Amino acid sequence: MKKKLPLEKMDLALFDNGQGHSCKFSQLKDFIGFLGHFGYPRPFRFSHVEAGGPLIENLSLEDNLLLHVDCNETFEREKQLEIVLEKSGNPHLKRLCDIIRLKASMPKDVDDETRKLAALVKALLQKSDFLFLEDPEKFLGKESLALFISALVYKSATSGQIVVVNTRFKASWSAHFTKTIFRDELNSFQVNHFNNGFQSTMIKMPSSQTPEEEGFLKIVNANYDETDQNKKAS
Repeated sequence: MKKKLPLEKMDLALFDNGQGHSCKFSQLKDFIGFLGHFGYPRPFRFSHVEAGGPLIENLSLEDNLLLHVDCNETFEREKQLEIVLEKSGNPHLKRLCDIIRLKASMPKDVDDETRKLAALVKALLQKSDFLFLEDPEKFLGKESLALFISALVYKSATSGQIVVVNTRFKASWSAHFTKTIFRDELNSFQVNHFNNGFQSTMIKMPSSQTPEEEGFLKIVNANYDETDQNKKAS
């Protein structure tokens, strides 16, 4: 019999790791540990956006957006992006990308919101089974955040992608969350249905985690954020 996994296609889960938001470090390793101990098929194929939304500094915003996308090299980069967005069929994603100005600019030459939007759009353009987001609201205004959430929900619903979000602003996402990942009093991971009175599914993961070998992973977009002073989302 095929093992039932706690997160299924189209789930949008809150990742409440019990570390609070004073932690400076990415929670990517904990997320990988969660996948490994629950027996998700390897290699794990996922995208990841850290709070600061870092991009590859020596590539333009446009080149960053198209980095992991299959493109027709006979067209100019701007036209390639238009074609990719059209193929996505995601109207919210097209509107979100339109907000990003100066796509030919380098990441260091644009403001924080523009850079973060580019990192989020880049993740939505990639093909992956999982998308792990850390503080996606950081640097975004209310309108940009609402549009991003719409694009994300559309992508998950049409592709089956599983989305896991670590956030300080649960109210912005509560209408869309289906599951909650959290640690119990024994520091073991559990998964609950988000809107079911926190009735436990009785799925647990031991607190002692064995580091995953890199050979088991396929990270589509790994980033690291060293920023100490974070601008709070509106």
